Amino acid sequence: MTKEELDFCRRLARSIAGQFGKSCEVAVYDLETGDPEHSIVAIENGVVSGRKIGSGLSGMLLEAVRENPDLPNDPAAFLTRTKDGRVIRSSAVCIRNPQGKATGILSISFDVTLLLALRENLRTVTETDADSSERSRNPDTVSHLFEDLIRRSIELVGKPVSLMTKEDKVKAVRYLYDSGALLVSKSGPRICEVFGFSKYTLYNYLEEIEQKRSSPASE
Repeated sequence: MTKEELDFCRRLARSIAGQFGKSCEVAVYDLETGDPEHSIVAIENGVVSGRKIGSGLSGMLLEAVRENPDLPNDPAAFLTRTKDGRVIRSSAVCIRNPQGKATGILSISFDVTLLLALRENLRTVTETDADSSERSRNPDTVSHLFEDLIRRSIELVGKPVSLMTKEDKVKAVRYLYDSGALLVSKSGPRICEVFGFSKYTLYNYLEEIEQKRSSPASE
């Protein structure tokens, strides 16, 4: 990133964070450092994720950069879960040079844990039997999003489920975990059905993913 780009992104991050409050984290990553895991050059309200300047990309964004450093698409409205169980909704915009190469990222992450709980409480209080019946006949956009994430996880591996190894399935589950798919109600049984393993195996895969994330070698 150029000095001018970095200055603009810092001011933009400060403005966005100020507008939406302490639950909104805005981070600026410089992808030209050559080390995406230590690429944050500016951050506001870092308490949301526990990161600071010198920290780096994680979860879905890190996976996206590793898969394709050119980042052809701007990841938008994806969910992740923090180690302490909070739900974060994030979007990111790539900063590109005149040749179209991604040189940086500005990401916005909002802690929606309380909002999700409030939404569920409001639904249980206000929903009628007719509403419930209608929802069962017409799955909402969350269900469609979940199925789309399943499809993307298979595309990420690049082979049919029947040909996937354990490592392939762990990679798919890692994508679903990072993208927030497991936050969807009854997601576990559906994931087990698609990939042909038991709930116990799914828990083992998730534990393996968490252990690798928390080990010193992964930091």
